[in-house]
Amino acid sequence: MKMDILIVKQFKLKKDTIVRICQSLKEEKRGIILDLFSGNSKEYQQT
Repeated sequence: MKMDILIVKQFKLKKDTIVRICQSLKEEKRGIILDLFSGNSKEYQQT
């Protein structure tokens, strides 16, 4: 899971693409990813 997030961050995908990816994940993980791309990486590091 962490690898997937890092890959998405590395390629700096457009927000719609990120949302599309998030829709295929569980809601709890979706929030983590959205926070990550909002610039809030603290929650990601704690997880």
